Amino acid sequence: MVAIIGSGEMIRGALSYNENKVEEGGAVLLSAANYPKDAAELSFREKLNVLQRLADLRPTIDHRCVHISINFDPSDNLTNEQFQEIARLYMEGIGFGSQPYLVYSHTDASHPHLHIVSTPIQSDAERINLNCLGKTKSSAVREKLEADFNLVRAKGRNSVSQAILRPADLTKAQYGKRQTKAEISNVVRSVFHHFKFTTFAEYNAALNAFNVVADTGAPGTKMQENGGLLYSLLDPAGNKIGKSIKASSIYDNPILKEISKKFEANARRRDNYKARVCRIIDDVLAKGVTETGFLNELDRYDISIVFRKSKDGRTYGITYVDRKTLYIFNGSDLDNSKRYAAAGIKESLHNDRRNEQHRENERLVANTISQTRFDEGVRSVMVQWMSQGLLVDARCGSNNNVLYALGRRNTSRDDYSTLAPKLSRYLQINGVTPERTDYLRRASTDWIGTVAEQIKEMSDQQLQSHLRKMVDECFEITTGGHSISSALLEEARKKRKKRRR
Repeated sequence: MVAIIGSGEMIRGALSYNENKVEEGGAVLLSAANYPKDAAELSFREKLNVLQRLADLRPTIDHRCVHISINFDPSDNLTNEQFQEIARLYMEGIGFGSQPYLVYSHTDASHPHLHIVSTPIQSDAERINLNCLGKTKSSAVREKLEADFNLVRAKGRNSVSQAILRPADLTKAQYGKRQTKAEISNVVRSVFHHFKFTTFAEYNAALNAFNVVADTGAPGTKMQENGGLLYSLLDPAGNKIGKSIKASSIYDNPILKEISKKFEANARRRDNYKARVCRIIDDVLAKGVTETGFLNELDRYDISIVFRKSKDGRTYGITYVDRKTLYIFNGSDLDNSKRYAAAGIKESLHNDRRNEQHRENERLVANTISQTRFDEGVRSVMVQWMSQGLLVDARCGSNNNVLYALGRRNTSRDDYSTLAPKLSRYLQINGVTPERTDYLRRASTDWIGTVAEQIKEMSDQQLQSHLRKMVDECFEITTGGHSISSALLEEARKKRKKRRR
């Protein structure tokens, strides 16, 4: 269990954040403690007014809103009644038992978590002290609740990052939809509050690791001159996708001015965390890895890498995002010799001398990915790749992770190009399993062998239509363990036979 206490000025913003989640189907209001009505009977205005009336007793205080998240491990199987009891005991333990507060259960992440909205201003206008509340009261309450409810225990700083962060879900990045803002907000708020960045570039590197980018505008534009900031989603190829949103529209106000305030404080203790990153980089490079292997190996140790490139594609910098300690380092900051900088890393990487077929796959895959339209959904992505003669290969690796590669259909899978962590996570999140890629390989080989001559006469639209049907069949397969439903396989075979007639 991980409890994170946040505070701010706008009660309406915190309440709107949770109520929007309820409206979208991503949250449920569980209880309204110390309110005059039951939770189900309260209107938005009534929920707000009870808290706002107390907050207005101390109008000169900045932090009049408290927004708490309580995060549980996915294996913590709890009922709504248990969630309510945990929230009640936690709020009593930190001194908020007599305050009005709203408890929401959120279901929009891979782990169960609660959000609690309240105010530290009491009915006598006295303020509950929030200074060091996490250390003085919250930690002890959390440990007792972990024992009493048999919850998975928090294991330090890395448990915070695992509880609050996941890559933005690109399947929800539909232009103009509210869900786009929700996906961006989830990442931005977490990075803004918990990662230790000391420059804007480092802040952006942390966002990039979770499919988000912050843009200050081109030099000389009104947006750049006025200190404006927009956030956008990124697809696995690094292209902006969906609708950009203003920083000022996100709860917690992660605007450029507020981001800059964190630089000095974050820099003070950063040197204590360099050794871990340097040690891991040295160990990985000693294995003689290629660039893709370097990215994948560091990802296993919860370190994301962002290569900074110029408009002409030249790599001029590298940033390491340590998702375990939450610190961020430019390569040149890790060591005076610059061996961890972009140029030093490039020199240390193994020059892959595998056969020409592998190198051809590398070139074709890189070119295809750069032109892929990820905003059309994962099925369309796979059709785009198949129309270029490429197939995905997914294999189960160690620690239950899945390894992904992409290459020409008629070449050995050993010669496929290994995909980088960000694209691999995109495929895994969207249900591209080893069972489905195996099925797609067999189905495509079967179909192409049957209609080899006709393919030459097909229009692009006809070919795409056939491939889309094949991909749709692939996603109809119900995967469980490593088996495929024989009934669904037989049904899919019948569909293919009908198409050949």
